[in-house]
Amino acid sequence: MCELCNKFKLDAPFRFHRPDEFTKGILVGTNAKKYLDFFENKVYPYAMEKPSMTVVVGQPGAGKTQLLNYLESTWKEKNRIFVLLNLKDTKVSYDYLVEAVINSDSFHYFLCSNGITLDPKKSATEKVAEIKEIIREVRDKQMDNNFGICLLMDTVDEYLRKINSKNGGKEEVQNEIAKDLIKITGQLLNDLSYSCAVFAITEDVNNKFKKVLEEDISLKSRFFSVSNYTDVDKSYENYKLEKLDENETEEMIAAFLEIWAKRNNIPLPTQYKETITSSGLNLFPFSRKAINLFWKAGAIPGDTCLACLIALDRKLNFLSSNSSDYSHLIVTEINAAWIVNKFSSYFYYERDLKNQIENLLEGEQLDYEINKITNKAKSAYFDFSNALPESFKVYLEAFSDDFSISQSNVRKFIKDKNATDKDFETIDLVVDFKGRTIGVQFAVKFDNKIDTCRNLQKKTEILFSALKNEAIERGLLILISYTELETINVYNLLRKRYEDNKCSKDLEKDKDNYIQKKYFPTFMVHRISADYAWCLLGLNVFVADNNINAMKKYSRYIDKEIQMDSLFKQILRRNADITYLPKTKRISTAEILDRSN
Repeated sequence: MCELCNKFKLDAPFRFHRPDEFTKGILVGTNAKKYLDFFENKVYPYAMEKPSMTVVVGQPGAGKTQLLNYLESTWKEKNRIFVLLNLKDTKVSYDYLVEAVINSDSFHYFLCSNGITLDPKKSATEKVAEIKEIIREVRDKQMDNNFGICLLMDTVDEYLRKINSKNGGKEEVQNEIAKDLIKITGQLLNDLSYSCAVFAITEDVNNKFKKVLEEDISLKSRFFSVSNYTDVDKSYENYKLEKLDENETEEMIAAFLEIWAKRNNIPLPTQYKETITSSGLNLFPFSRKAINLFWKAGAIPGDTCLACLIALDRKLNFLSSNSSDYSHLIVTEINAAWIVNKFSSYFYYERDLKNQIENLLEGEQLDYEINKITNKAKSAYFDFSNALPESFKVYLEAFSDDFSISQSNVRKFIKDKNATDKDFETIDLVVDFKGRTIGVQFAVKFDNKIDTCRNLQKKTEILFSALKNEAIERGLLILISYTELETINVYNLLRKRYEDNKCSKDLEKDKDNYIQKKYFPTFMVHRISADYAWCLLGLNVFVADNNINAMKKYSRYIDKEIQMDSLFKQILRRNADITYLPKTKRISTAEILDRSN
């Protein structure tokens, strides 16, 4: 397994709903940044005058924990004491909160840096008095009126559910538990001074908090509004962390991967265009289409990170390549579709995305089946060149009803229709397409051997002759080659021959008119890769006779590569010229499958 693969396997870039010491400094999303602005400019400054509390609301995975961890990671930069509490497996009490403060990294740092020690034998009340005095001394010593303490209360919803389950699970009991949590926290803040608390809660807990605060005006006055707040309005309005947009999701994934690369001291590949966003962010090993699909399926940060974690783990488990070419490591859109479909109960997405996922997975299955057909053809036949015209004929007829092909499959043309004693020449295939007659020649170009070049020249001259005699209206040379470069070289050669013919002394005086109407109406060069040529042969031999519907589905599906639909339409639109048709924009998988139904 490659070095990068081993690194990913030993240290995943993502965690399940929990940041670690490396990723806690990431803050992504407009809503999270707005909340941070609210905290820095409203909640914390007010708390330095009067202890206060606030909440951050969002569904599981929306980024509440990440936000609290981000705040906690800034304690040294901000010169504050931040205490991050995971309440999931605790029983909150006044004493518990006091010990959490004392054991926090930031508080311990300020104790040591100021040469202060606490007596562990003292009661919680006595310890709080000492903590309050320590905070006052540091504020005076540093002349910093913003030095204070903030409790960051995470997993509040899980805490309430767990405590409630031990007390009968009744709604009114859970409301009392929420009230006790707020009261205990508020009491400690009062005793400490220069303090605040942030509760990370879900919407259902938010409703319980609202009810508690409506019943207790003294508590309500201590809570800050997050939306529509003013300096004097402390009404309980909450701000919610919601879904990220697509760009924010890309920023988040890129940030996690960048941090991972730095801590593992290994650069991420940048040569794969499919992993680079429009703004230049590197998502490797995820394609942009894969992240887009994860975003559509979940959109909240936790869902996207979980999907990335599972997708990368699955990709690594199925790897066998030791190559330094890391393209095999890229999580594609199809890989992403498999993950979302497998864990569909976890993700929530619309019907349109469900259809897209189904089509992607069906496309993957079709690719697998077509690959089997191609390999079968390679094993059964030594050479495909002679069988291509018949295979192409079957393919076109399966692909569209617009094609009409002579039953003889081959038509003959003489070089000069006025010279009947001349030998006949043949064209591989003559196609009638929407009222136009198109001559098609197939040429194999795997090397530069003399016989190969002569065959290519002969087939081209036959098409030129048929065009000159108006036996056909369009000429198409389909070149079977390994690379695009071979096709371009052939095109350049034919282009030169075309230009030479335009300047020939044997042409009529009205050269432009002659060329336009008599000699070169349109001549096009199009490439099909060798693998797809074998595929066409395999479809004709192993599929066509047995399953017409399968033949049609396969034909429509592989046209995303062969692109006959676009090619023939362009042939009809072209004016007199010789043209090389490069790859056109691909049809989406969903469109292809829709057409095949």
